[in-house]
Amino acid sequence: MDIKSTSHSAYAVAIFTLFCELARAPAPRLHLQDKGELQWADVEKIVPDNPLDANDNIKVTIVGQGQSVSHHVVQIRNRESPHIHKIHDGTVVVMKGRAI
Repeated sequence: MDIKSTSHSAYAVAIFTLFCELARAPAPRLHLQDKGELQWADVEKIVPDNPLDANDNIKVTIVGQGQSVSHHVVQIRNRESPHIHKIHDGTVVVMKGRAI
């Protein structure tokens, strides 16, 4: 009975190649609702088109709204004050930087 062994370096090359391909993946695009229509929003374009002013800590850009949903890109330089959303839920995706 023959048992073939695969070199660990072959696995390392395959994993490295996969990571290289993932690094080339396109910038994230979001599928949003706006006025009842579904559309794509390119976050990599929204941020440069709506820059955070030099003296501002937070900038909110509305990128879509529907009857029961709204979508915003929020740029925060330092931190956001703790707050409560009384009538809706919030979902946060950190695109760059870090958050707690």
